[in-house]
Amino acid sequence: MISGDGKLRPAGGPAGRRLGLAAATALVMGNMIGSGVFLLPASLAPFGWNAVLGWLVTIAGTLVLVLSV
Repeated sequence: MISGDGKLRPAGGPAGRRLGLAAATALVMGNMIGSGVFLLPASLAPFGWNAVLGWLVTIAGTLVLVLSV
């Protein structure tokens, strides 16, 4: 949005607002994990049932880690 003095400013909210380190890290990690969820099955498809077995082993390992805490 262009203000009355001709300068480009954000459309809403305070102009000096910034992301902290934790919020920026969480944003990047969320984007990486989210894109991996959609891209990984397509790249594993040529491996057939070996890929399914890999998913099952990963899920089992995750459950063991979660339940052991």
